[in-house]
Amino acid sequence: MAAEKTTDPVDPAEPAVIRISRRKLYGLMAAATLGGTYAFVSFGDPESIPTREELLDNLRTQALAAEGSYLTTLGGTVLFTAAQEMLARVLDARQVRHGAQAADNRFYDEQLESHPLWTAVMDNGLKPVIEEAIFRLVPAALFTQPGKMSWGVGLASNSLFGAIHNFGLDDDGNLTFAYKSLPILQFLLGAYCWYLMKARGFTHAAAAHVAYNSLLHLLEIVEDRRARANERANEDAPEEADEEADEEADEEGAGE
Repeated sequence: MAAEKTTDPVDPAEPAVIRISRRKLYGLMAAATLGGTYAFVSFGDPESIPTREELLDNLRTQALAAEGSYLTTLGGTVLFTAAQEMLARVLDARQVRHGAQAADNRFYDEQLESHPLWTAVMDNGLKPVIEEAIFRLVPAALFTQPGKMSWGVGLASNSLFGAIHNFGLDDDGNLTFAYKSLPILQFLLGAYCWYLMKARGFTHAAAAHVAYNSLLHLLEIVEDRRARANERANEDAPEEADEEADEEADEEGAGE
């Protein structure tokens, strides 16, 4: 997902994040690993595990699959992005927290200020492709077959994809989890990209994610420039009013 600033219309005095120490994080990861292993051993079917050759073949097949026009994917992504922006405005109006948390810290702001080009390349190019590989391609290769939509796996993977975006850093560098933020936009993006990957191929999903992040980045630039223009106009307005008042005073003095 793009490094999108989180809108926080709710009372800022109300705690919205949980700080997680590294020890707790490692404990959670270990518990999730052990729990998943126990569940598989107890309820899973060992014969369903793909062999190494089967896994690599499935991964290669789904990674290289490409059906349909990329222009169609791009057009659909533009419409999807517009719909996401409208949904974001509705969430803002209803004072619902949402948005990626990774950009809400001073470390990201410092990186953006010192290396703006590299940050843009990472946010709009490399990260989307990596996220698609981790949250769409790998689960699809492990748990689905080419040609099958397998929405159960997709919804599980996209739920994790959305939850990951609630992790961030505070100004001291501590890991946090925004438990009051609703990652609905990230979940919907994941569902859209899952559909594209299963229907048209991984490259279509990756291209759509790159286009989505890039469009959000362009919208952010436009809004930022518009806000700066309004600030300059507000600053110039009192000066213009003072100049007009001085001119009127000079005219009155000349008339006398």
